Amino acid sequence: MLRNNKSHLLVSTILALAGLFSLSQSIAAENPACKSQLRGKSICFWAKQYAEVVAKQVPMKTDNVTTIVSAVSVDNRIGFHLVLDASETELSDKLKEATPADIARFKTILLEQATNGLCTMNKDTKAFIQGGGEASYTVTDNRFKALFTYIVNKCPA
Repeated sequence: MLRNNKSHLLVSTILALAGLFSLSQSIAAENPACKSQLRGKSICFWAKQYAEVVAKQVPMKTDNVTTIVSAVSVDNRIGFHLVLDASETELSDKLKEATPADIARFKTILLEQATNGLCTMNKDTKAFIQGGGEASYTVTDNRFKALFTYIVNKCPA
């Protein structure tokens, strides 16, 4: 169960930022990624706007076992921290039975769900991704142990 206290919020924000920074190509003041325009504003402006909208709604359940606990932006990327409603031990027990193909399939399903959510359910987020924006997802267990990160940076045609 998620606890609502400042330390977990801080950890959540740090994890989301860590995913952004570790995956970001450039954190320069004049990042070329910010030159892309959407509705007359920089794509980085829209990343900040979208992150702020989601941040006001967290924690937000996305399905039975996943909760978005933070959203931040850096340059053209929105970073989401997702928590799976399971402990490391519970996940470890399940992973012991899983093959590498099962784990790859699980990651693929999460990426497809994120891509579908961004690219087909909302025309504004689709325009954001198609305009050069990105969404980074850092997935952790319910004790905030990082499991993996993935990025949506294109929408299917």
